[in-house]
Amino acid sequence: MNAPFVAEPLQSYSGQVVVGHVRTAGSVEELRAHLDEARSRGVTASVRSGQMAFDTHALSTGMVIQLVGFDAIGEVCPSGTITVGAHATWGAILEATRRAGYVPYAMASTERATAGGTLSADCLSRFSPTCGKEGNHVARLRVLTARGEVLECSRDQNAALFRGVISGFGCVGIVLEVTYELLHVGFSDVVVATTFTEFSGLGGLAQALVTKVEGAATATGAAGSPSGDLRLRRKVAASEMQAISAVAYLQGAARGFVMHSTYVDGASHPLKPSPLHQPRSIVEQALQALAFFEPARVLGYRYLLDVYLPEHADAVDPLADFTFFQGGNDAVIRHGRALGFAMGIRQQTWIVPMTPGNAVETSARLAQFLADAQAVLERHDLLPPLIDVLFLPDDSGEGFALSSNRAGPGFAVTLTFEAPFRTDFPDEEQACVAISQLCASVGGRVHLVKNVFADAPAIATMYAGGIAELRALRAKHDPTGTLSSAFLERVAPALFDR
Repeated sequence: MNAPFVAEPLQSYSGQVVVGHVRTAGSVEELRAHLDEARSRGVTASVRSGQMAFDTHALSTGMVIQLVGFDAIGEVCPSGTITVGAHATWGAILEATRRAGYVPYAMASTERATAGGTLSADCLSRFSPTCGKEGNHVARLRVLTARGEVLECSRDQNAALFRGVISGFGCVGIVLEVTYELLHVGFSDVVVATTFTEFSGLGGLAQALVTKVEGAATATGAAGSPSGDLRLRRKVAASEMQAISAVAYLQGAARGFVMHSTYVDGASHPLKPSPLHQPRSIVEQALQALAFFEPARVLGYRYLLDVYLPEHADAVDPLADFTFFQGGNDAVIRHGRALGFAMGIRQQTWIVPMTPGNAVETSARLAQFLADAQAVLERHDLLPPLIDVLFLPDDSGEGFALSSNRAGPGFAVTLTFEAPFRTDFPDEEQACVAISQLCASVGGRVHLVKNVFADAPAIATMYAGGIAELRALRAKHDPTGTLSSAFLERVAPALFDR
């Protein structure tokens, strides 16, 4: 007999609320039973794991199945792979691999995120400029379809389903288990060395980042010249792995820094922690809390740029602290909500395309997009805490359905808004819609992993091929249309057209 079907408000990580009916599942049999129940009730179902999705990717107005098992983590194999359950957290996965002298190629920036959730979104990471996104390093999957079949998927077996599940946001199957290819670093005391290079102005950001990315690609052989096309390389040596991103603070004249990081052996590199990479520090968490308030945030940025960085142009951070640098912000949000504060967030990412072989044109396009986006923010009287930019190589050869860089290489531009006393962001969401239109006008794509505010027709155009592929997979593996989410129904209704 089914438990009572009682609706309750469910909150996304950013604070959006969807009213749905919760079931929990710790086994394949329970998952099958819940899917059968959803079909019998005529409602859709979504699967939730770590509860870290920014938008309503894992929420449904029908049934929300919360995973409570599926968190096993295997040993690192001699082949350099590890198999983990969908509910395994990235903090636990990294610790298991580090002990064996390996690290995952791409990891989420919070340790509480889970493998199944980030894989379904095909998340990027700080090292994505070198090695691409998470899906590029998945060797195989075990997937439960809405019809109750458990299927093995890889690039050679059930390949279409493999490509659809990665970046499919849970609409064609439920991830049960993942096998990841790992990067062999050869030592267990892995630390991360970072250099900070300052810039001024949005044009300075674009020029500094494009120059750094193309120079790094040339040094590692990813491109044949400084104007190479920077296509994805799935296999990268530890000595070639580089994390390159830019952070700008928009108060007054935009200022910021490019961060260039590499893995090094802690035995020969004493720690010199950066204040940006101390998520477990009580002091860092207190500063993160203050950063929710604009005056304190402005003072903090000025201290960082005018006092701290000029004297500390390099840092050496513990691996976990560098990787999960958003942990401090996550802790502040969780503690704040436990105390009754709203702690609302909106964070959206856009992909600005690169022109292969033309660094000047790429820099100009990126700078213009950033300037136009800033003008939109000023019209709405908005000042986001920061803007960060990160390069993504071309992964068109993978064919992942809703991958944001499937259309070619580009720069992921992310804006973040935070507010301690509210969860509604009408002005910010309107501004994001306008910036999404700017992105479309330069041939870019809205990155679907964070919050997404854009016209559904624009999304349908950006992802037409992937949506068509997912529709075909749904017709085969979910003919009754059971798997869905409030997110996909809002941003990609073309997926569900009959």
